[in-house]
Amino acid sequence: MIKQSKIWAIFLNFLLIFLLISCQNQEKITGIPVNFQRVVSGNTIEVLWTKEGVTSLQTIRLMGIKAPDLKQDPWGKQAQQKLNELLTFNPQSLDLKLELDQDQPDQYGRFWAFVWYENQLINEKIVKKGFALVDLCPPILPKKETIIKKKDLYCNRLLNAQQYARLMNFGIWDPAFPMREML
Repeated sequence: MIKQSKIWAIFLNFLLIFLLISCQNQEKITGIPVNFQRVVSGNTIEVLWTKEGVTSLQTIRLMGIKAPDLKQDPWGKQAQQKLNELLTFNPQSLDLKLELDQDQPDQYGRFWAFVWYENQLINEKIVKKGFALVDLCPPILPKKETIIKKKDLYCNRLLNAQQYARLMNFGIWDPAFPMREML
């Protein structure tokens, strides 16, 4: 009897998460267009960004998530590979859109952003696949009111994605091969 009630509770949680994710507003993405170059780690990419007529290679840190460090074997490499798969499954279209946290890079020269690829929030996808955790405390605080509102919306999406990955035992949530702690 207890086992059956646990199964129903898990099923109802899954159904609720599915409904919440599927009922979200599909708003138009108005980010900065960039061209994807490579995945650095499970939460960092490099892009070509044309700003004021000058194209340069920039490092982008996916905002709102924390992936295992590359030294944290095997999860760091798996997160890097999964992010690479998410961004290169269609080699004809490597154009991304960025919604930046700030106009200036952080102390490591990275821009923090929500990254969109073919109308999908990549930050959310990597969490939903179970290869990153939600980290709602990035080191840069937003100045723009629109970014604050978007961060709130995206934080809910990220938390729902993490709950989904956890319920489905994806990636780092797999009880047969769990990740012990983040470095």
